[in-house]
Amino acid sequence: MKLYSRNSDKITKWWFSLDHNIFFSFILLMLVGLVMSRSTSPFVAEKIGLEALYFYHKHIFFMVLAVFSALFFSTLKTHLILRISLFLLILFLLLIVTLIFTEAPTKGAKRWLRIAGFTLQPSEFLKPFFIVINAWFLSRKFIRNDMNSYFLSTITFLIIIFCLVLQPDIGMSLSFIAVWSGQIFMAGISYFLIIFLVFISLISLSLSYFVFPHVKYRIDIFLFSDSGPSYQVSKSLDAISSGGFAGKGLFEGVVKNNLPDSHTDFIFAAMMEEFGLIITFLILSLYCLIIFRVLLHIKLLKDNFLIILLVGFAIQLAFQVFVNIGVNLNILPTKGTTLPFISYGGSSLLAMGILVGILLAVCRDQFGVLNNKNG
Repeated sequence: MKLYSRNSDKITKWWFSLDHNIFFSFILLMLVGLVMSRSTSPFVAEKIGLEALYFYHKHIFFMVLAVFSALFFSTLKTHLILRISLFLLILFLLLIVTLIFTEAPTKGAKRWLRIAGFTLQPSEFLKPFFIVINAWFLSRKFIRNDMNSYFLSTITFLIIIFCLVLQPDIGMSLSFIAVWSGQIFMAGISYFLIIFLVFISLISLSLSYFVFPHVKYRIDIFLFSDSGPSYQVSKSLDAISSGGFAGKGLFEGVVKNNLPDSHTDFIFAAMMEEFGLIITFLILSLYCLIIFRVLLHIKLLKDNFLIILLVGFAIQLAFQVFVNIGVNLNILPTKGTTLPFISYGGSSLLAMGILVGILLAVCRDQFGVLNNKNG
């Protein structure tokens, strides 16, 4: 009885130490993704000769795994998260190298590793663990006051970017550039180095236009095409405009049936068609709530490692949401970026679940302080 009572007390303490605003926002977004997967994926599956609910059933499976991953990581102490992150960062880097040399290209890129009937995108899993390890490297600067922290951070970053370029995956590279730039800025890098890094990034992006045909094609279509946006983007805009303020109703969308990747990259357009502007805005406000809570925790924290880590999380989430919606609205060139917690994609759902778990673990000790301050 004592053991049961002790375990019960630990679970109760853990539960009430969570930031429930972040946790329930995460759960609600996952449920929206589940509903939208049921609405959009049958048409995609039937077009390629699969059973209608094939993607929907897989979405349920990965959603459950993502929630359990979030809960598991939320129970861990920071030092244990750091050790796990270092091990898994190295592991997934090795998996990327493996797929570059072993897997055949899919749609002109080598991004997916086939394991036991599943396809795994290792680069997705690099995101949470890179944020943790890079934050730890950069936080050493405040303890030892030397340049080794910048060196280790830069070397790790360049290795990842090099692997992503070999795949190639320019969109994922931009995500890492955004996160790394934000974290290194929080570590107190000089303005001269910031200007230098911006200059190098612009040169690298310009080179990608000439080196990678698919990048050149997407940018040309976006900037220089006389025939208007691509078929995907045209259908996305049609779906958005047809939804209006109130939407057509759940499962009542029509344009989404002819919208390629409506369950992944263009799920925002499908949401707009069925939910309309008002409900979609409320759904998007959940992302804002998560980021707002992260910023509140950053304000309270004194540990530089945790501050830099949370900054990386906020940038990752905001960048991914902004790019996905920007592509759907035709204000950015098309690229394969999922809408966090909502789009179909096992690797993306699991990686974001892990990221939320780490976020909850970092914020856990601050929750009582934050509530007392707000009260």
